[in-house]
Amino acid sequence: MRKARLVMESRRGRHRFYRLDTAPLAALDSWLEPYRTFWASSLSQLKWHVEQEYAKEMSMDPEKPPGKTPSKHK
Repeated sequence: MRKARLVMESRRGRHRFYRLDTAPLAALDSWLEPYRTFWASSLSQLKWHVEQEYAKEMSMDPEKPPGKTPSKHK
């Protein structure tokens, strides 16, 4: 972490103390923000699509009683 400059080191005798330097992490967070926004939106759209397809499948299944979910067998 020291080589990556994510921490600052101070020494007192034989002891080393490390303090987190948040500046590089803030820069990384800024760089990641567009990707975070893209993936959040894309995954929300995927979830909506899967739920719609599942609802269509369940409404077409004559064996499935309304309001029941399939049971899981071990």
